Amino acid sequence: SEAPLATAARAGDIEEVRMLLEVRADANTVDDLGETPLFEAVASGFNDVAALLLLHRADPCKRSDAGGVASDIVADLSGRLLLDFFKGAELSHEDKHAILTEGLSDPEVRDSIAGRFRARGMQEAYQHTLRKLRA
Repeated sequence: SEAPLATAARAGDIEEVRMLLEVRADANTVDDLGETPLFEAVASGFNDVAALLLLHRADPCKRSDAGGVASDIVADLSGRLLLDFFKGAELSHEDKHAILTEGLSDPEVRDSIAGRFRARGMQEAYQHTLRKLRA
């Protein structure tokens, strides 16, 4: 039987996903194939659901039993960029803008992702300043 979170992710039901995560559903729960709800969301192009899962610690590097990762089956560029960002990649300003304007439609999710973009930028600026001070 499939976990309720995976079912909601596959259906793109962001409100159900949000509710399940709020009651501490495991964002990394696996199905019979070893796939997580993140696989379901990105394969179906539900980027808001994928972003919400990632914000709740879904592992974008988790491998299925077949050895695949979510980025192997991602439906579109915004989904791929989201996964890359949560894997630690630096995104261009244009890529971030595309995610926020084209890839995400839920205002709460969009605001949370924008906050992550800002936080990462501040952290990078801080690290750059430290490197300059040590030089």
